Amino acid sequence: MYRKGRDSLVRAKHVKSKAVGKSCVEVKLDDPINPFALSAAFLNYCIEKGWLIRRQRGTATAYYITKKGKKELPKLGIDISEI
Repeated sequence: MYRKGRDSLVRAKHVKSKAVGKSCVEVKLDDPINPFALSAAFLNYCIEKGWLIRRQRGTATAYYITKKGKKELPKLGIDISEI
């Protein structure tokens, strides 16, 4: 099973762990990913969720955090005071 996305980082499959007898995920690293593509995908995801707003002025693009984003992004471990 590959995780969703055009550029795949990991191939994961569920396996039965012999050590503890529970299901776990075995991960194999594939080719490295394009970090800019990952960033763009995450920005688009946040816009779709209503967490960010994108404003374009000429060739410049700016992103703004919404009230909903200020509430939801920290739940992902993102310290919005750092961005």
